[in-house]
Amino acid sequence: MATPDENAGDEGLVAVKVKGLDKVYARPDANLSGYTKIMLDPVEVAFSKSWNPDSAGQQVTTADKQTIKDTLAKVLRERLAKALASSGRYTLVDRAEDGVLRIKADIRDLYINAPVS
Repeated sequence: MATPDENAGDEGLVAVKVKGLDKVYARPDANLSGYTKIMLDPVEVAFSKSWNPDSAGQQVTTADKQTIKDTLAKVLRERLAKALASSGRYTLVDRAEDGVLRIKADIRDLYINAPVS
């Protein structure tokens, strides 16, 4: 049995491997096979505390940072929704109710190496 991951917060989640994703956490022994409806929570994006574009001579304003976060959140949510819908197994819904699996995806510790344009 896997042990809770220190990066997963206080929810008792464990790291699981999912192809194409860096880090995924789930409850130990979770069985999701019975779900056919999914609700995607809004995606949250957070920059790495060590990311400092100004030190590399890039001028990134607070508005630029918010635009980056908003754009990445939108793209990730759209791609997740498309992948889930195209599987033919899930119906995407907009509200939580009995029998709906809620998925929360985050981008954490975002560190951008390329210049922002």
